[in-house]
Amino acid sequence: MEVSREQVAAFRLTRHHLVRRVPRGALVSACGDVAGVQAQVLSAAKLGLRARVRGITAEDVDRALWKDRSLVKTWAMRGALHLLPAGNLLCTLGALQGSALRGLEGWPRRSGLTAAEIEAIVEAMAGALGDRPRTRRELAEVVVDRVGEKARRWIDHSWGGLVRSACLRGLACFGPPRGAETTFVRLGRWVPSARAASSPAGAWLLRRYLASFGPASAGDMARWSGMAVAEVRSIAERLGEEVLAVETEGRPAWILREDARALETARLASPCVNLLPAFDTFLLAHRDKDALVDPAHFKEVYRAAGWISSVLLVDGRVEGTWSQKRLRRGLEVRIAPFRAVPRGVRDAAAAEAEDIGRFLGEDVALRWTATARAR
Repeated sequence: MEVSREQVAAFRLTRHHLVRRVPRGALVSACGDVAGVQAQVLSAAKLGLRARVRGITAEDVDRALWKDRSLVKTWAMRGALHLLPAGNLLCTLGALQGSALRGLEGWPRRSGLTAAEIEAIVEAMAGALGDRPRTRRELAEVVVDRVGEKARRWIDHSWGGLVRSACLRGLACFGPPRGAETTFVRLGRWVPSARAASSPAGAWLLRRYLASFGPASAGDMARWSGMAVAEVRSIAERLGEEVLAVETEGRPAWILREDARALETARLASPCVNLLPAFDTFLLAHRDKDALVDPAHFKEVYRAAGWISSVLLVDGRVEGTWSQKRLRRGLEVRIAPFRAVPRGVRDAAAAEAEDIGRFLGEDVALRWTATARAR
């Protein structure tokens, strides 16, 4: 089966609810539909959900995280922070227990910790997390008392250290912030309703990934998840006829067989314009970025030190970047397009900027750089 780049873009945009937002009550399911929202910057993750869910506010996301506990903040794919639905959190984490976890724990092993020491520190952390959230410092004090001073740097580390391992193993997750401080909780007590996968977790995650980001290759799935390519291929082989081979401009990829008809008929009736935040999941799921952004502008989007810019997305391609600046009253949203922008795209982007203001409870002034001219 051969499909065009336009069909692929329409399929992915639809699956990401970027063509038509889902209702406000579908906030949690929308997060699951895109296989989790990256949350290195929590404010950006909230804006990513705004782009997909009609009428929500930042407070709605906070409520789902810290009151309803229907969303969970934790380390997951690629060892990066994500927001994930509580109901299938263990399915996601279960798939990462093989090559992905081994790869992330290679750093402390190379830094001198033995496998036994890693296990002791992680188990001590899990035991230290009781009914109340603990800050990183509080957690470190308890663990050091139990296993020795050597553990401190692996809990205090700003990149997560072995706290990240405890989260990836499904033992811990983020708790509500205490002022400016991060807290952690025991996952099983924070979300006692979390369910394990009803089928092997790797198969569950590959299905979820392809439903959100297909067509995609084993290399794409490996880049997105942190799993080894060989492990992904092995999972796909076990799925057998559930997975269908397709080609896009001569490049082989996979789609779920049940999604083949939706892919084949995918079309965009009018320009689809989105203002996506930094680190948006739509930009992070494939190894090859040519379908997303012109190579001439690659470094404006995928920047140094792993930073991913906020982007103007038009029909699934990045056509500019945007930023926000606090004014004396309200915010300025500044869009820097890569080329001249048609009037219809300008109007749709203005509506997006206005909705960002609604989401944040701020008045928004939209500014285009000088290159943005209507055709």
